[in-house]
Amino acid sequence: MERNGLATVAVTLATAAIVSLILYLSTVPTTLKVAVTAGDSPDTRLMAAFAQALGRERSAVRLKLVHTPGPADSASRLDDQSVDLAVVRMDIATPASGQSVAVLRRYQPVFMAPASGGVQRIADLRGRAIGVTGGPPGNLRLLATILEQYEIPADAVSMLALEEREIAPALREGRIAALLFVGAAGSPKAAETVEAFREGAGGPPIFLPIREAGAIGVRNKAVEPGEIVRGAFGGDPPKPTETLPTISVSYRLLAHRQLDDDTVSDLTRLLFTMRGQLAAVVASAQSLEAPSADKGAALAAHPGTAAYLNGEEKTFFERYGDWIYLSLFGISFAGSGAAALASRHASRVRARTMQGLERLLELLRGAREASSEATLGDLQQEADSILADTLHRATRDKIDAAGLAAYRLGMDQLAYAIDERRQVLTRGGGSERTSVSPRTLRQAGH
Repeated sequence: MERNGLATVAVTLATAAIVSLILYLSTVPTTLKVAVTAGDSPDTRLMAAFAQALGRERSAVRLKLVHTPGPADSASRLDDQSVDLAVVRMDIATPASGQSVAVLRRYQPVFMAPASGGVQRIADLRGRAIGVTGGPPGNLRLLATILEQYEIPADAVSMLALEEREIAPALREGRIAALLFVGAAGSPKAAETVEAFREGAGGPPIFLPIREAGAIGVRNKAVEPGEIVRGAFGGDPPKPTETLPTISVSYRLLAHRQLDDDTVSDLTRLLFTMRGQLAAVVASAQSLEAPSADKGAALAAHPGTAAYLNGEEKTFFERYGDWIYLSLFGISFAGSGAAALASRHASRVRARTMQGLERLLELLRGAREASSEATLGDLQQEADSILADTLHRATRDKIDAAGLAAYRLGMDQLAYAIDERRQVLTRGGGSERTSVSPRTLRQAGH
C-alpha cells in the first residue's frame, strides 16, 4: 500500500514537472529575424519601434532587425531562410516563400501633366519625356509596367528620375512633359510634389487616370487596383476634382511560409494591438492594413495571420494539449513499468529476507535430531545470528508485519525444540522424540 502511495506521488510530481516545463517553454520569447532596408525609411522606423515595444512589453515574440541594401535583397534573404520575416515592396520583388503578415503602407502612382502640354491621357505620352519621383529603379520599372498596358514600349519614351527640388526646373525648361508621382496620395510629400509641379507648370496639373488598373493587376499580381479620392492633394477647388482610378503597390511584412503558424499568429496580434502606441512614435503605423485572409488571394496571408484575422487563434491547451496528453501517457506507461520493476524487486528482497526463516526450519529439524549438547549449542548460536539479522532488517523496514510474525513463531519453535532436546539428552534418551507445542516469541523478541 505504501509503495502504491509512493508511486502515485512520483507520477503526480512527474506530471507537474512536465506541465511546468511546457509552461516555461511556452513563455520563453521567440526571437525572429526581420530583413529591412537600411536607412531612414518609414518601414525601418516602424520595425525598429515595433521591436522596442515588444522588448518593453516582454512579449512572447521579439524582433531582431537585419539591414539590407534594398527590398530585393530582403526578399532573397527570406527565400534562403537567413531571416524569418522581411519588409518588401511587392512590385520590386516577390519572394516565392513569403506570405503576408501585414500591409505596412501603400503607394498610389499618379500621372500629372501641364494643362497646356497637350497630354490628356496616358496614350499621349508616347514619344515624350516623363519624370519619375523618388529615383529608385523600382519606380522606373513601375512606369514601364504601366506603359506596357497601353502598348507603349519603354524605348518609346524618355524616363528621368527627379528629386522634388528638380521638378519645377525640369518643367520650366521643357525637359519633361509629364510626371509620375509614386507615393502615398494623402501624404505631405504628395502635397509638396503637386505644389512643385504647379510652380513649374505655371498652373495646377491635369491628373491622368489609370483606367486599366484591373488589367495591369491581372498581368502583374504584385500590382493591385486602387484609387485616389477627390481632394487627396488638398486645395480649393479640390485636387483632383474627381476620384481617379489608379494602381496600388504595397510594402508588406512577409513571413516565411514554413514559420510556425502560432508564432505568426502571435506576431500579427501584437502588431495590430500595438498599432496605436506605434503610431505615436512612427506616423506610418496609421497606414497598417490587414492582408486578405482569402485562400485564393494573389498576395495571401500567412496561415497564422489568417487564423488571427478569422478569430481562430489556438488556446493554450489547443497548442500544447497533444504534448500534455502524450507526456501524461508516457508518465503513466513509465509509472506502470516502474511499479512492475519495484514489485519484482520487492519480491526478490522478500525472498532474500525470508531465507532466514527457511534456515530456521532446517535448524528446527536439526534440533530434534541433535545427538549432543555441542550440536545444540551450535544450533542456538546460529539461531542467535539469525535473530540479530532479523531485528536489523526489521529496523530498516525490510520485513513486514507478516514476515516478522513468521520469524517470531519460527524462533519460538526452535527455542522450545532446543530446550526439549537438551532435557532429553540430559536424561540419556538421545533417540526419544517428542512433540512440540507452539509458544509466542515475545520473550525471545525482548
